[in-house]
Amino acid sequence: MSSDLNTTESPSPPATEPTSLPPPPPQKQALPEPPVPTATIKDILLWKRKRLNIAAIVISTATWVALEIYRFNFITAASWVAMFVVAAFFIWGNIDRLLGKEPAADMSRVYISQQSAEKTADVFRRCVNQSVEFTLRLGAEREWYVVAAAVAALWVLSVIASHLDLLTLLYIGEMVGLTLPVTYNKYEQKIKESGQRFKVLYRRYYNMVLQKSSELKTMMLQKTGDLKNKLASKHKHKEKKRE
Repeated sequence: MSSDLNTTESPSPPATEPTSLPPPPPQKQALPEPPVPTATIKDILLWKRKRLNIAAIVISTATWVALEIYRFNFITAASWVAMFVVAAFFIWGNIDRLLGKEPAADMSRVYISQQSAEKTADVFRRCVNQSVEFTLRLGAEREWYVVAAAVAALWVLSVIASHLDLLTLLYIGEMVGLTLPVTYNKYEQKIKESGQRFKVLYRRYYNMVLQKSSELKTMMLQKTGDLKNKLASKHKHKEKKRE
């Protein structure tokens, strides 16, 4: 027992708990990127989304018929459409409740995301910048026929607009916008070939007109020079007679 008392027990080092790293933050699931507005518009113009094309045609035609033919007021028609939408959603929600289903509470698809709004604003900004750039480049254009074509197109548009109202013009523009791009995409090669032939033919006649005008100018200068020489010789002859 004395041996037990004499022996000094060495203090054991305190047990250190293993340092545990903090758990990593939960990774946020990447939200799917919303469709780009330009891609959607391109799909509509090329008839890749036929449901959207048919919906656009039906809505625009119904709006034009209601406001232009039946002479409804725009505010009245918009109020009726809003009432129909509200009533349809109300009836739809009540039918879901009667069937034991909860109405859809996820409205994320209805909201406009910030990314979509920024992309739409960027597309609008680029369109405005391209329009301003085209206008400035047109003012500095050396080829007169480009300026003449732009002025003629604007004049034709003004004449057409004087006989139609804004709603009809927008309706015609939408129908043309839904028809021309898909037609051009289908017959693109033939249209390009016809355009190249037209450019070659136009350049040929343009060069002919320039050549004829330069020859006419040279002829007129020669005639005016001969006339001046004749007048000068007559004047000298008269002066000699006077002497």
